[in-house]
Amino acid sequence: MIGVAGMALNVWTIFQDTTLGLVSLIFNPHLPVDFVGINSQVRIGVALNDKKNGPTQADGQVPSLVAFNEKEWYIGASNWDKKHHVGSAGYVDVVVHQEDMGPGQEPAYLQVLGHDDAVCVAYIAQTWPDGQQRGWMGDMGRACGKRWFFSNLEVGEEKYKPDCTWLDRDHARDGTDVIEANEAAAIQINMQAFTNLTSTHPIDPSFYCTAPTLLFVRDYSYNDTLDTWTESTVPARSRVGLWTPDHGFKRQLPAAAQPAKNRSPALRSKLVSSPHEKHSASALCASETSHGPDFASHAEGLFCDMGTKTLWPFCAEGKRDMGGCYDWGNHSLVLEEGGTEERGYAHVEEWV
Repeated sequence: MIGVAGMALNVWTIFQDTTLGLVSLIFNPHLPVDFVGINSQVRIGVALNDKKNGPTQADGQVPSLVAFNEKEWYIGASNWDKKHHVGSAGYVDVVVHQEDMGPGQEPAYLQVLGHDDAVCVAYIAQTWPDGQQRGWMGDMGRACGKRWFFSNLEVGEEKYKPDCTWLDRDHARDGTDVIEANEAAAIQINMQAFTNLTSTHPIDPSFYCTAPTLLFVRDYSYNDTLDTWTESTVPARSRVGLWTPDHGFKRQLPAAAQPAKNRSPALRSKLVSSPHEKHSASALCASETSHGPDFASHAEGLFCDMGTKTLWPFCAEGKRDMGGCYDWGNHSLVLEEGGTEERGYAHVEEWV
């Protein structure tokens, strides 16, 4: 079905059990009236929790956008001079200006450019100039072997909670992704491929992780500022281009889960907990590519130390002295050899 504003849009995603399936996405764009029929709009949702509980340090500068049509021609981009911040408890609507390069054309390919301030994308919802809609879920980062974390955002009629995909341009330079080399700076998405437009579709999940359907880019050469003397709103055609697989990752993933030793101070000082079965501490700790704050699963009774990728059981009621467990009440590790290791979290966030 072709998505229309306000109606449920079926989006292909790869679930935690690696199966392919559909998730509904409902959103109403707020495109200015004088832009309708000319420009497109993209809604970017970050790794959300409920608003009253604050961020999971998964917010950052709004990604820049570049759009291409089905013939792979550059047709527009977001205003690169605007450096807006997107908080973890919300989303941002970004206009893709097509008035000069491709007014009214269908932006089938979308490049999403992360910046030095990392952001974890939970979903992307796109509205074309003619009102058609397309979507993409943050689950795809985990499914395709890139850095990810849980989100507590509910989307669609099923109240589905997608995972999120990290985008961070300075991951190697700031020392937070030297060992694994699995964090993307940007992604290029064929938005057509992820929307259930017909009854026939590829059923092999690997199709959705492979260019030209989806391409994760380790770094990009764009200088994401405008020359105000020659470029009024968007970058010139000579400065951008559709990426080929050569722009993708060159390195294979490690064979086992890797400790995130170089997490940022903000991530190291935060704990997130969840009561939901979907948010598995054991799965998070076992993943080669998970990245984020320490995590406690009340459904499992398990705590994942994301700095060492070590799993600890919750201390049983009245048996704290036995050791080898995580004390939820005090947020400390009770060691088998005696004593405790205080975690000293600056922020504890409890999802509901």
